[in-house]
Amino acid sequence: MGKTAEITGIGGFLPFDMRVERVRLGDPQGDWLEIDGARFHLVPSALLRLKVEIAAVGAERVALNRLPPSAPTPEPPEPFTFPSLPKLPKSLPVAVDVLRIFVDRLELGQPVIGQAAAFRIDGHTGTNEAADRLTADLRIDRVDQATADIRLALDADLAGGALDLSLKANETGGLLAAVSERPEAGELHLDLGGQGPIGGGGSHSRRSISRALRPTSNSGWPICRASGSTAAWTWLRACCRRRWSP
Repeated sequence: MGKTAEITGIGGFLPFDMRVERVRLGDPQGDWLEIDGARFHLVPSALLRLKVEIAAVGAERVALNRLPPSAPTPEPPEPFTFPSLPKLPKSLPVAVDVLRIFVDRLELGQPVIGQAAAFRIDGHTGTNEAADRLTADLRIDRVDQATADIRLALDADLAGGALDLSLKANETGGLLAAVSERPEAGELHLDLGGQGPIGGGGSHSRRSISRALRPTSNSGWPICRASGSTAAWTWLRACCRRRWSP
């Protein structure tokens, strides 16, 4: 009861260049989600070349002040399994290219991750015409203080179930300590990459990832080069054992 939704400032050249000035979702405690300057820009001329080209999709500002109240989620009866690669519709006769995925400022409140923080997100993704290959690049930077960044690049062979992955992450500002609720957790630097199959039962991938998430290791798929405090790695490996245990 008492849930509210406000959407104002819808404009642009519908349906190809749509803009929404302001979105607010709330409850009796106030707004828990704020979105300003949302945009979806589809390039109509690309359709003549049998291509879906999205010039930009994102928002100038997204603020998740807290998570909305919800019923408790029961624990899953089975261990977490590594997800299979997505399958795009075979009937899709065109390539899809999203030139820019962005959030100029993503604000996460203290109730969400244990520490108020702001980030910038920028990336792009696309598929080939056969819809059997997906590429993506994503960059996330903390902007309220320059203490965290993530770089993700992937090339997925959807037909063959293979993945080429590069993930680099750094955190030096105490965010890991807040998320893990371990005040002693220190800095974390991660460089994870490799090529290999994924999907199916996933037990081999889960065991490989579990072995790779150590301060220094070379387990084949993936390859991991990392450093950080003992407390940080103790927490990260504990999460890995809970989530990826075969």
